Amino acid sequence: SSPVSSSEGGGGASSSSVSAALLSSSTSPLTDPTAVSSAKSRDKARKDGRWLEMLSQLSQYKAENGDCVVPRGYAFNTKLASWVAEQRKQYRLRSTGKPSNIT
Repeated sequence: SSPVSSSEGGGGASSSSVSAALLSSSTSPLTDPTAVSSAKSRDKARKDGRWLEMLSQLSQYKAENGDCVVPRGYAFNTKLASWVAEQRKQYRLRSTGKPSNIT
């Protein structure tokens, strides 16, 4: 038998008692609606930041090319090409009354 101290792995508390304490706590991230709201806010901020970064790249493309017509197979920036294609698709969906990610 190996000498294992009861204090190893979390100070002696079993994982089930820690889980039970988290679930019963009124401030647990699993039960706290503000924690869920905060996580959604962070996710939205991250997505907004990525969208703004792509918009900046499109602005740079326009400055260099004189238009925003990024070809689908634009080899110099494939991420931009894919992003523009997705924006066009979402706009088309919204214009025809179908569900779209555009707000």
